[in-house]
Amino acid sequence: MVKTGSMGLGIIVGFILMGVIGWIPIIGALIAGVIAGAITRGAGRGLLTGFIAGIIGILLLEALITTIGGALGGGLGAAIGGVIGIGVGTILGLLAIGDIFLITIGGLIGGALRPREVSIQQDNTENEKNYGPKDEEKSEDDHIKVLKLRYAKGEITKKQYDTMKKDIE
Repeated sequence: MVKTGSMGLGIIVGFILMGVIGWIPIIGALIAGVIAGAITRGAGRGLLTGFIAGIIGILLLEALITTIGGALGGGLGAAIGGVIGIGVGTILGLLAIGDIFLITIGGLIGGALRPREVSIQQDNTENEKNYGPKDEEKSEDDHIKVLKLRYAKGEITKKQYDTMKKDIE
C-alpha cells in the first residue's frame, strides 16, 4: 500500500501548532515543523509543508496584529490607528522570519523520519524485472508460479489463469 501522507493536513497542523506552541523560543517552531513533516511523509514534502505553514502563519499574524492595532488606535483616529497597527504587525512579522526557518527545518526532519512508503506491487514488479530469471530461462513451474501470483493479486481472472496455464503446459 502506498502511504504518501497529506500536505494539506500537514500545513494545517503545522499552522495550528505554531499558534499553540510557537511562542516557545526555538523548540516550539521545531516541534511544529517535525510533526507537520511527519504527517506529510518525505523530506522534500516536509520541507515544503513547513515553509508554507510558516508563511501562512506570519501572514495571518500580521493581519491579526494590524487589525487589533487599528482597533485599539481607533480612538486616536483611523489613520493613526492603521499606521500603528501596520507598524507593529510588520515589526512582529519580521521578527517571526526566524520561526519560518525553524518550522521549515523541523518539517525537513519530520519528513525524513517518516519517509513515503513504496507499494509492495511495485517492489515485486521491480524485483521480477531485475533479479528474476529471464523469460527464456524460466521453467514451466516458474511461469505457473507467476500466473498464480498474478491471480492472487487480482490481475487476472480465474478463466484467464486457466487458459494461460493450459498454454504453458
